[in-house]
Amino acid sequence: MKLSTLLSMMPGGSEVCALPSWSNPRLLFSSGTAAERWNRSGLFPAFRLRGRLYRTAVRSRVALVPNARPRETSRDWLLADFVEDILPEISDASVLVGTPGPTQKVTVQFRGTNGEVVAYGKYAEGATALERLRRESALLNELPDEAAPRNLKFGAVGDGEMLIVSTLDGDPVTVSLPPPDAVADWCSQRQYGKELDVAEHPWLNDLIRRSPNAAKLVADLASHRWKLAIQHGDYAPWNLRLRSGAVSAFDWEFGRVDGFPFADLAFYFLQTAALVHDMAPREALQQTASYLADRVLQPDASVTAATALAKLALLDAYFNARDDGHTDDEPLQAWRLSVLGGLV
Repeated sequence: MKLSTLLSMMPGGSEVCALPSWSNPRLLFSSGTAAERWNRSGLFPAFRLRGRLYRTAVRSRVALVPNARPRETSRDWLLADFVEDILPEISDASVLVGTPGPTQKVTVQFRGTNGEVVAYGKYAEGATALERLRRESALLNELPDEAAPRNLKFGAVGDGEMLIVSTLDGDPVTVSLPPPDAVADWCSQRQYGKELDVAEHPWLNDLIRRSPNAAKLVADLASHRWKLAIQHGDYAPWNLRLRSGAVSAFDWEFGRVDGFPFADLAFYFLQTAALVHDMAPREALQQTASYLADRVLQPDASVTAATALAKLALLDAYFNARDDGHTDDEPLQAWRLSVLGGLV
C-alpha cells in the first residue's frame, strides 16, 4: 500500500515516526514526548520471544531517539468525514500495515483527547481484502455483545473501505499451555442448535472441498453428532481479552456462525505451541489431542477423534494463511505442514 495512503490515515499536521524504519514502515505513529512515543508504538506486533525482544528494542530506540527525519502527514485527513459522527474527539492515531499480499489491510488505532484508545479501524483496498472486511462487518452484527467488539461503522473511504469497531474492555489473556479455563469456557458457550452428523456439518464439508484428504479425518469424528458453533478462526491469546473471568475476542475476519465445536480451542493450543513455546510439531499435536480429549470433548470421545479435530483446525489455519499470501516455506506454514503430513 502506498506510503501516501498510510500517512493520510493520520490526523493532518502530525509529525510521524515509523517502525522499524522508513525504508520498511510497519507502524506509523505521531511523535511527541518519549513517553508518548513509547505508548503510541505499542501496536507494533510480536509473538515469539525473539520478536518480543526485537519489539522492545525498536520501541525503546524510537522513544529515546525519534526518527532522524520525521514526516508530516497531509493537511487533509482522509478519515475526517468518515469518523466525525462516531468519534468526534479523535486527537491521534497509529497505523499498522498488514502483511503485503491479496488480503493486506491497514489497522488504525484511534486515540482520544486524553491519549486513551477509543476505537480501532480496518482499511482495505484489494478485492480479496475487501471481501474479508465485508464479511467481518456482517458477522459482527450477528455476534453476542459479550463475545466481540461492536460494529460502529462500515463504508467507503478513499480508494477502499473501512470498518470501525469499539475497543474491548479487559486485560490480555495469559499466554499459557494448557489454556486458561476461561479460554475453554468461551468455546463451550459458543455451541448452539441441534446436533448434526459429520456429513451435514458445514465447516467439515468446507474443509473436504478444499482438501479431499480431510475426509479421512472427518471419518474419525463420525461416531458423534456435533452442534454448530460460533467460531472465531484465529482464536489466539493476542486476539483475546479477559474481564471478570469472561473472554471476548476481536479480529473476526476468519469467523463464522456455522463453525465446529472446539476447533477454536484446538487452534489456540497449536498456535501457542508453535509461536510461543517453539514446540516440535509431533509433540504439539499429541499435547493438543490429549488436552481436547480430557478437557472438553464428549465423555466417550477418543484421542483419535481429538487428534482428527486438531489436524482439521490446523488444516483450516493453513488454508487461511495461504489465502493471505503466506508460502509453504515460511516457518509457521512449514510447521503446520509437518503436523498435517500428506493432507494438503
